[in-house]
Amino acid sequence: MKLQAVLVLLLLSLPLKAEPPKSPDAKDELKKFQGVWIISVAEQDGRKGTTEDGKWVFEGDKSTLKIGTQVEESVAKLDPAKSLKWIDLEVTSGKNKGQTYHGIYKFVDDELLLCFPKDTKAERPTEFSGNLGNGQALTVLKRKKE
Repeated sequence: MKLQAVLVLLLLSLPLKAEPPKSPDAKDELKKFQGVWIISVAEQDGRKGTTEDGKWVFEGDKSTLKIGTQVEESVAKLDPAKSLKWIDLEVTSGKNKGQTYHGIYKFVDDELLLCFPKDTKAERPTEFSGNLGNGQALTVLKRKKE
């Protein structure tokens, strides 16, 4: 009986180790991107524009951006553990082939917000904005309804 009491006291005196919170897994996060997204708003240098024929398609870690006749393909790498989630797009075909864009993203309801610097050598954005003079482009995408 004394041995059981000693063991219970010993166990109670040990610090409790909680599991660290799991950060979102990039593979799971990438699943949220899958499918066809329609560009609803694009803002750069304080100018907002819309396009009826702009779409962004994600299949696995590959993406295809189509605006009119322009097509650009890229490979996406995510870091959802950052406070502003990071997305890097390495362009594999199109006019910006070989460039890597370092941006941020977030999902809001059925929208995906992407923000990238206009210059690939610029710092990653710290806010979702395409305001005049900040050197960023903000794109708002809506998931295409099937």
